[in-house]
Amino acid sequence: MSRVTTFQRGIGSKYADLVAVTSAIIGSVCAGFYINALIMGILLLVSPLTVGAGYWLQNRTSQGINKQLYHYAKSGTIASETFHNIRTVAALTSETIEIERYETTLGAAKAANIMVPTNQPALKVPVLY
Repeated sequence: MSRVTTFQRGIGSKYADLVAVTSAIIGSVCAGFYINALIMGILLLVSPLTVGAGYWLQNRTSQGINKQLYHYAKSGTIASETFHNIRTVAALTSETIEIERYETTLGAAKAANIMVPTNQPALKVPVLY
């Protein structure tokens, strides 16, 4: 199977998904108005807030993950550099310096991590600090 065929099948699948989801949304809205127009109107007014909150949460989460990955990459670079030049590090007896550099960058990665507040054990939702 060529790449073009795979791409065409993927596009066809996405188009079919789009049509199915659009039909489901339109059908749900019509059924909702038929059953109770007032509640459906309220839901339609509130739904942009839900979409906005989801977008905001996704954006904050990806920013936090990008910060964390940056610091882990920096730590990995230090570790790789140290292992690559292990003879020089050992000759200069600078193992403790390299360990401190590594732990400092790991501390920065941990600080950029997604944390759950410890003072609210019932809350299980990840919160970005």
